[in-house]
Amino acid sequence: MSIESRLLAKKRSAQARRKAKVKSALELAVIILIPVAILVIVLMIYRNSLPQYSRYLDKEGNFKGYSISDNVKLADLDALDLTYDKYKPSDSDVDDAIVSALKTAVEQDKAKQEAAEKAGETTDDKTSEGSTSSNSTETDDADKTDAAAPSDGSTETTGETTDTDGDTKTDAQKEKEEYLAMLTDENVEKYFATTLGTTYAHTADGYRQYTIDTLWKNNFDKNVETDIVEYLTKNSEVKEIPPKKVVKVWTRIVAEEMEEEYEYYKSLYTSFGLNFTASLYEYYDNREDADKGSKSSKEYFNEVVESYARSRLTEYVILQAAFDKLGFTYSESEVDAFIREHFVTDSKTIDQVRDEYGSEFLALSWKVEKVLDTLKARVEATKGQTATDNAAEQ
Repeated sequence: MSIESRLLAKKRSAQARRKAKVKSALELAVIILIPVAILVIVLMIYRNSLPQYSRYLDKEGNFKGYSISDNVKLADLDALDLTYDKYKPSDSDVDDAIVSALKTAVEQDKAKQEAAEKAGETTDDKTSEGSTSSNSTETDDADKTDAAAPSDGSTETTGETTDTDGDTKTDAQKEKEEYLAMLTDENVEKYFATTLGTTYAHTADGYRQYTIDTLWKNNFDKNVETDIVEYLTKNSEVKEIPPKKVVKVWTRIVAEEMEEEYEYYKSLYTSFGLNFTASLYEYYDNREDADKGSKSSKEYFNEVVESYARSRLTEYVILQAAFDKLGFTYSESEVDAFIREHFVTDSKTIDQVRDEYGSEFLALSWKVEKVLDTLKARVEATKGQTATDNAAEQ
């Protein structure tokens, strides 16, 4: 299972806002990136600069000559007040996902039935014509009913209607209600048995729980991780980050990453036949004209790059402090397992991965992931607590 882009999540969100004016021309191009891990995304996209990532790191992924205990006062991990209820999908989110799935299932089922009927049609023209003629009225009525709504016995409606309580409902609202009414044990077994497998009950409640869990994984999980990092960086104190030579290396890394990103979006933009005239420095210059003063776009770019590099280093040392606070210690076997899970392929051995990416940075990647997974598990562990407590009080 892919792991969300963790440490860089908020950085990439900020970059996305800066690129909004460019991306607006590409609204039809939906680009979904689900990276393997916060540090892994860097490794996979910018592999040409990877040797730099392991510079000034030791075997265990620590910055050489830098003391975490002397420089980092970690936030109180027990005060990390994040619960499942904050991130769980809303009822509306769940309903929309169920309606979408049922729509697709019904359409696919109807297409299969039509294909089967077509394949079974007789080649006898007279019989076919007679059958069509004698049943034309019945067939036409059935087609109209099928096209109107997903449920049996429903009728076609247009515009807005008023129910017995005087509430006005649009066609979209009525359609949604009709599809939700289709979420029965029978239809779940018919349409979603394979999807649910043996993990979930083949019932309406079972499919709803499957939908909740899937939305959590796909859409809400990353928000938990982002909030964890934000809490740690906001509430921890860092006296000093690693020295200037390290900052210099990471500034170069960030600059290369941003240049790769610029080239990617430039290529994507031009592939739609649109002009792309902004230079690298202009592309990332989100200042208003009144704020630019005498500082050039290049000077501004260099400042932004170094600021990002410092922020990233700050997050790394804070997460390393959390790693120590949680009582973890370096484990070569766990790092190897991490590498095998995310990097080793049929054409690439673990030794080749180490040579390509740098074992030191892979160790740091593992540390970051272990911390975030552990803290995220605390949030997941609160799932259902509110409902249980309320039931107990009653």
